[in-house]
Amino acid sequence: MLEIEGFKITAEIGHGTNGTVYKAIDFEGEVCAIKVLNHTSEFASRRLDNENDALNKMHHEGIIQSHGIGVNSDGIHFMVMEYFDGISFREFMNQYLDLGLKSKVRILIRIADAIGAAHRAGYVHRDIKPSNILINPETSQVKVTDFGIVLIPTSTLTRAINIVGTPCYLSPEGFQSSKVTATSDVYSLGALAYEFLLGQPLFDFKKLRRVQDMRSKARNEKPRSPIQIDKRFPINLSRVIEKMISKKPEARYPDCNIASKALRKVLNDGFKKTRVIFRTK
Repeated sequence: MLEIEGFKITAEIGHGTNGTVYKAIDFEGEVCAIKVLNHTSEFASRRLDNENDALNKMHHEGIIQSHGIGVNSDGIHFMVMEYFDGISFREFMNQYLDLGLKSKVRILIRIADAIGAAHRAGYVHRDIKPSNILINPETSQVKVTDFGIVLIPTSTLTRAINIVGTPCYLSPEGFQSSKVTATSDVYSLGALAYEFLLGQPLFDFKKLRRVQDMRSKARNEKPRSPIQIDKRFPINLSRVIEKMISKKPEARYPDCNIASKALRKVLNDGFKKTRVIFRTK
């Protein structure tokens, strides 16, 4: 059983490739979350250090906060974080299928605001996806989590890997290089929004096994626009989503702060329906 001095581990609440997250109680009786590295290596521990440093510079209610890092008696590296009472956004999308469009857009704005705070601080998340976002279904409060592969402009930490991120939400340029900009997060948020609003993923990669096939699909195949999927879909909201998932980074919003403003404008202006044009002979 995992032991960390000063904390009582009560449950496992999340598990990923690089780390496992536990619910715990500290010596003052406060509930917290502890992220523990699954693998002990200098590279992994430096990643955790970077994540901790980044979280300490991104003070936003929509970003999970770090309380510090440490190493237990067995040499296992960990990070203590705030505990958030919520479920993953993946669970939320599966459970709350009847949520209204306005409510969905408001939630997307909260997510965009949180990622935008990271962009203002100079960081790129690089792995925006439903499982890295927590939400409280009762309050709709959100928390963006797992900045384990956050891109820090001044960092010299590198490693030769195929891709950084999750294929279903990864920008076309993200398949080519790990050195991406905030526009890559905009694309990922757009892919998430597309799935949340329309009930289907931007691209279906289930039958593809090779990264190069996924890359080719993401770079060359144009997804159906929201209007093509649902003719009742608001045209102004469709345009925002389409801009977010543009193939070229320069065609997207420059960061999630601007994307959030675009989503807010849609709410303020009201949903605009597609005009029906009658043609006469």
